[in-house]
Amino acid sequence: MHAIEVEPEVRTWLELLPDRQYRKVEEYADLLSVHGVLTPMPFARPLRDGVFELRPTLDGVATRVTYWKGSTARPTRRTSAVHPRRGRGRVMNHARWKLARDKEATTDYAEPAEIEAERAEIRLAMAFAKAVYDRRKELGLSQSELAERAGLTQAKISRVEGADAVPTLPLLRRLARALDASLNIALGEDHEEVTFVARRAA
Repeated sequence: MHAIEVEPEVRTWLELLPDRQYRKVEEYADLLSVHGVLTPMPFARPLRDGVFELRPTLDGVATRVTYWKGSTARPTRRTSAVHPRRGRGRVMNHARWKLARDKEATTDYAEPAEIEAERAEIRLAMAFAKAVYDRRKELGLSQSELAERAGLTQAKISRVEGADAVPTLPLLRRLARALDASLNIALGEDHEEVTFVARRAA
């Protein structure tokens, strides 16, 4: 598990996010805490000189939050400091930035059912984003090329890969055809898995 040190400008930015966007960024931070600098695309990517970025799409707006691997007093732990590219507003209470698993570990904490459902929807959108991204890359397609194959816009593909929404069934069918694959979705109580399986050549 990686510790995440949040810079003041990020706290300010997080404080101003609507609750749903905040929870989505929190899910991305959960990924970062598990994978560190190995957090996979499309959720994060390396920039240069040891700097990386988280890449959530928040209500249609591609958002980039830069981070880097830092050093700490203990060699077994790695810390990432996180900066948003655009900060705004007032200072946030540091206690608000806790990862979901940290909240669950505190005594007597239970999220309301509607928030748990929202988090599950966010995780499902993220699982689908990863599956589309991975299959698109496997085929060597750009977002524009996939959009053309699916009869969609590049912006729509970008939103799908940015985990901006859980796709509808008609969109799932179009993407599966465009990706020349069948789609498998497994939904568990606390786990979502989405995979595209390449169709066999006839």
